[in-house]
Amino acid sequence: MKKALFLSHVPITPVVGGDRIRIFQTLRLLASRFRVDVICITHSRGHREPLSKTISGICSEKYFYIPLLKRCFNAAKTFFNAAPEMVNHYRHGKVRRYIDSIAGNYDVIVCGSATMAGYFFHASADNVYVDFTDSFTLNLDHAAAVSGGLAKIWHKINAKRMRVYERKCRETFRKVAYISCRDRDYIGAGTGNTCILKNSVVMPAEDDCCRHTPDSKSIVFVGKMDYAPNIEACCYFVNEVLPAVVQSCPDVRFIIVGMSPTAKVERLAKDNSHVTVTGKVESVADYYRNAAVVVAPMVSGSGLQNKILEAMAHGCCVVTTPVGADGLESEEHGLIVAGDSALMAQNCIKLLNDHNLGKSLGDKNKKYVRDTYSYEATAGQFDDFIG
Repeated sequence: MKKALFLSHVPITPVVGGDRIRIFQTLRLLASRFRVDVICITHSRGHREPLSKTISGICSEKYFYIPLLKRCFNAAKTFFNAAPEMVNHYRHGKVRRYIDSIAGNYDVIVCGSATMAGYFFHASADNVYVDFTDSFTLNLDHAAAVSGGLAKIWHKINAKRMRVYERKCRETFRKVAYISCRDRDYIGAGTGNTCILKNSVVMPAEDDCCRHTPDSKSIVFVGKMDYAPNIEACCYFVNEVLPAVVQSCPDVRFIIVGMSPTAKVERLAKDNSHVTVTGKVESVADYYRNAAVVVAPMVSGSGLQNKILEAMAHGCCVVTTPVGADGLESEEHGLIVAGDSALMAQNCIKLLNDHNLGKSLGDKNKKYVRDTYSYEATAGQFDDFIG
């Protein structure tokens, strides 16, 4: 069997958060086709369970611990070179020297994130594949649009640099993968060496699926709550949507489920008695089981929303925005897309009062995810990526 090298900017386990879910999926698909050695950058020391316990085909793992002071020093290089800050953040001499010493031993090299691609610009890139997932240029452009002062200037500078970096990756490497057409097409460059690689979804046990009980009055949001687009989404829902829902359904609860809630998120619960912020939970299935509605009121961000696919897989009825629905091309799912706050509130109220409608939409969602985002479906897309 041929050998592959896989690089990640973070430890791959625990598989929490959209970036690690994606990296884990890509590595699992790679390891089903190659004998794989893994390199990860880590910001913490300590024992790690071997990846080979959960993914067969992993031969070796090497972790490079980078302390905070070194990371800050590297990020400061952004003032003196032309690279985006996040690329400087993960560019380290000892990592580069090690990669250079072993890269020639592999048939295929896969960068599990765009930030790791910078290690290969100076070398032959005929066998290097990069999984961008999202368009970082799109994310930075949006951050600049909603920021002010020095933050706006900083995001604009990084967006301009990232556009150049993203184009250079397309021109240099064998193939670049994106999670959606919107991300792939954002910078407007040629798409000849790009492909779409969607996330696969593990279907939950039936006992963990939504029950659609008539007395459920909970609206649920699930996501990592120190991630700016998730914070923005929850603030939008609480301020622009929830008041109309409360007026019609006074006993409704909006439950924000996810680790690392910021002070801004915590304040949403302190200022509104209809809002609950859980922080990290043992299992989100408990909240999916009892949800009348799952919302993904995204007003920013890029890529396909894992939180939406997960909720759909659990048979929940889901209300989202056009941004949240991006990449879900099929019309055969039961996803509700609301273009403004009034329409989102109307749909939430309807689903809170009609659990039969919720069950019907939830069943359609579950079937759509099973048919479209199974491991087998994404495996075919991965073959197009590596092929």
